[in-house]
Amino acid sequence: MSQERATMTWEEFEEKFKPIFNHFQAKENPSPDPESCCTVNGRMFETYGEDWDFVQQQDPNKVWTVILPDDDAAEANWLIAKGFHWVNRNGYIVTEIPWDDETPDAEY
Repeated sequence: MSQERATMTWEEFEEKFKPIFNHFQAKENPSPDPESCCTVNGRMFETYGEDWDFVQQQDPNKVWTVILPDDDAAEANWLIAKGFHWVNRNGYIVTEIPWDDETPDAEY
């Protein structure tokens, strides 16, 4: 029998780790609401270009990977996993507060 993985909600994640806005996308897609500039409430960095260069320069314990679910279920939550991941990655989130080994992943 498999155990379910403990996760926190997006709201808990946002409050505790303080994800930063993607300033590159906000510049390219100006809006009075910074949460509308890109995916994951304006906080996801892309896996290429200046976004990727920026993410690679960050403290690894402040980087999270946005992972798409294995199935294509529209109602499935995205996983925000601590650290760098490659499989099923959709982008990255950088936070002000670092994670540690005891930190659960989050769902979006």
